[in-house]
Amino acid sequence: MKINFILPHLRISGGGRAILTYADILAKRGYAVTVVVRSKNWTRHFFNAFNIKPFWFKNLKAKVLRVFDWSAENIPNADILVADSWKVAAATYRLPEERGFKLHFIQHDERLYHGPIEGVSEAYRLPMKKIVISTWLRDIMKKEFNSDSELIVTP
Repeated sequence: MKINFILPHLRISGGGRAILTYADILAKRGYAVTVVVRSKNWTRHFFNAFNIKPFWFKNLKAKVLRVFDWSAENIPNADILVADSWKVAAATYRLPEERGFKLHFIQHDERLYHGPIEGVSEAYRLPMKKIVISTWLRDIMKKEFNSDSELIVTP
């Protein structure tokens, strides 16, 4: 099974670490996992050619692919496609079905301080299956966005 995680960046953060932990665990269990991150500068070619991974996550088993943008030609086909934040949810939603079954992985109510309230709310309204990491997020998705979600606990 092929799984792609779509991330806006690979800077050190708790949410980023959690996503890379999931990607690492799945890759170690035999899944073909790719973490796709946007990189608009020329270094992406160098990083991709030499399979350079985040220095702050030692021995990451998942592949890291840096792309110029979220267009379909830059995203590999997969069985599952996971958007890790509101910033990439809309771009993920617009990708063709061959890129995978689309999931929105929600680790926080990003309206609080990660983005504009309406922009984040639009992402939460997208008809994508949602995965949340807490019961309070599950409640928000149901009450405010009429969206059922699956609950998992971050390792």
